[in-house]
Amino acid sequence: MKIFYESKPYLHFFVENFYSDNEFKEITDELNTLYKPIVGDRIVLDLKYVSNKFDLIINPFISLADTVAQALKPELLEKFNSSTYIPAAQMQFNPAGWDYGNIHTDIPSKIFTFTVYMSKFGKGTQIFEGPTWDDHVKTAKWVQNGGMGFIRTDDSWHNFGADKKNDRVTITFFYREAEEYKKTKSALI
Repeated sequence: MKIFYESKPYLHFFVENFYSDNEFKEITDELNTLYKPIVGDRIVLDLKYVSNKFDLIINPFISLADTVAQALKPELLEKFNSSTYIPAAQMQFNPAGWDYGNIHTDIPSKIFTFTVYMSKFGKGTQIFEGPTWDDHVKTAKWVQNGGMGFIRTDDSWHNFGADKKNDRVTITFFYREAEEYKKTKSALI
């Protein structure tokens, strides 16, 4: 796994070769059994509750989060290792043409986010320096089994969606306040 850091417009990073080839195949095979795309509908599955391979899916993220925190913000390591925050993983299927359409920062209960691009083609995460479409800085390059992540701040503006021709299949990981997340998980299953 290679990590590339960028500081503008906010601290974020890109990863190549997130999973080993064997892990990627095993996870992709399982994801294909977990959902059947319905034209026009977005699907979000909380992998902790629907995957038999959750440890295989989440362990590289935990390692990545520890590595990034150690390099950029060591005080996060204490939060990662506490019972207050938990690592989570959601498979997201966004059909061609679907767009979140809301430039946003993650909610304060999410302290660290990373999205790995699972489908062969797609549109990467859009990065903004502010909350308007005019503030667009760049779109992360879509590289299968690569992705983009960041440490959440009040300025970590982003958006995501599928391009017009390809479905976008991702796994989005985050560290999130455990109690708050437990309250929302039923809406995601």
